[in-house]
This record gives sequence, structure tokens and C-alpha cells, in this order.
Amino acid sequence: MKWVMLALAVLLLLWLGTGYAMFVVFCVRRKNYDPASKENVEHGSHGEYAVPILEGQAWAESMQPEPVSVQSYDGLRLVGRFIEHPKPRGTAILFHGYRSRWNLDFSCSMRFYYELGFSLLAVDQRAQGESEGRYMTYGVRERYDVLSWIDYVNQRLGPETPILIGGLSMGATTVQLACGLELPKNVKAAVSDCGFTSAYEIGKHVLQRAHLPWPLLLPQVSLLCRLFAGFGVKECSTLAAQRRNRIPTFFAHGEDDDFVPCEMTRRSFRACRAEKQLLTVPGARHGVSYMIDRPRYEREISAFLDRYF
Repeated sequence: MKWVMLALAVLLLLWLGTGYAMFVVFCVRRKNYDPASKENVEHGSHGEYAVPILEGQAWAESMQPEPVSVQSYDGLRLVGRFIEHPKPRGTAILFHGYRSRWNLDFSCSMRFYYELGFSLLAVDQRAQGESEGRYMTYGVRERYDVLSWIDYVNQRLGPETPILIGGLSMGATTVQLACGLELPKNVKAAVSDCGFTSAYEIGKHVLQRAHLPWPLLLPQVSLLCRLFAGFGVKECSTLAAQRRNRIPTFFAHGEDDDFVPCEMTRRSFRACRAEKQLLTVPGARHGVSYMIDRPRYEREISAFLDRYF
């Protein structure tokens, strides 16, 4: 009996330790890490795209982006970079994904948006980059940060300034969830590239992909998210938000994305009640649709935005 109890205790400790480790990976800020550094770009998961990413970063720096900040609804200092267009047709507010930076996920497409006539406000999401915060919440709290940045643009440029909100990966989910809120009338359109449907569903998918027992681990991770990070992984979903959405939305996703399945965007697209368009890119893995088929991406999104700006 003693050995049985010991074995059970060991299994319990292993379960608790693995669950906590998953929570740390899932939510906790990684200190002293810059995913947009040249070294991390060249040797990271998108190393094969290092040349266009670094070229995009160099262009952004050449535009002398202005550091700006806002205070979130829960008291965090959020930081971004503003690049003002001399003759803007509107302002694009851009939200990056999981463990990223303002000048990484949109590094290749910022110049495209600028040349379309948009001023750019690229932000570091909470608990990432220069923005404050300890925990990422997968769009649950970040959706309210979208309101803070919209308010910043309206105070700086006036409430009649046409606004585009765009996001990639977790940033896309952030944007989709924000579209379920009551947004100011000058938010004219949204772009969602490879977003997931909810924290719960992406957590389940990632654990399954890693061949880990998600029915055992995900409830523990969910509890830790609630206790420490203050959000529920089932608290909100893009499907519910899109049923309330009235902002015209352009959806994009790579068809070979095995990190965030393309079907998640298809489901959000079907749920969307606003004017909408869907672009899926064959051969594109996570977050690289723009780089895989840039001509088609630019052509379709340009035509979409011309309807509203």
C-alpha cells in the first residue's frame, strides 16, 4: 500500500508540475527576450523569411516611428509606435500575436498599409515588448486595450478619423473579440489574419499537437489562468463576438497552418454578421500568408479597403 500511495503522490506531483509549466508557457511574460531581434528573427520559426522581415524592420525604423503610450482599463502602461502619413486616408492600428513585437508580425506589410495611405499605429500588446503586464490573456483583456488605442487615435487626430484595426494570430483574435464590443463609428474595417477562436480551443489544439493529455492538463491550466491571470479560457470566443460584429472584416489564413488551424478562421467567417471577405492561401503556414502570396493578398485587401476608406 505504501508503494501505491508513493506512486500516486509522484503522479500527482508530475501532473501539477506539468500543468503549471503549461500555464507558464501559455500566459506568463518572458523576460529579457526580444523576438524581433536580428538573431531571433534569423534563427526563429520564420527564419526562412528573415530577409523580408529584416527589410521591413529597417523600413519602419527609417520612418522614425514615434513612441506613444496609453493606460489600459486596468492600469497598465501600453506602448506603441506611430508613423504618420502626410496625407492619410485613415489610421491602421496593428496588433501582433503571441510572444511577438510591434515590428515583427507586421514588419513585411507595414509599408504596404502606409503606401495605401494609412498612418500606422503598431502596438506592443500587454505583457509583451515594452508594454506592462505579467500575463497574456489571449484576447480576453486585450480586446479592451483595442478601445484604449482607438480612444488615443480619436483624441490625437479627431473622432472623425477613419480607423482600420488589424491583427495577426493572437492579435487577430484580439481584433475579432473587440469587434463584438460597441466600437466608435469611425472604426470602418477590420483585418483578421490567422486568428484562433478562443483560448480554450487553441490550448486544446496545442496540447493535442504536442501529444499531451489535454483532458488532464487543460482544466488545471484553466484554473491557474483564472486564479493568477484573472481570466477564463472559455470566457469569450470569436464565434460569439462575430455574431455581434457590425464592422466589415477581411479574414485571411494559411491553408497549411498547423499551429492555428485554418478551420478556426472559416468558422469565425461563417459566424460574422458584418460585411466580410475570406482569403485562404495554399501552402502558407502560420502567419506567413502575406509573404507566400503577396500579390494576391495585396490585391484582395486593397479592393476590400477601398469600399470603406
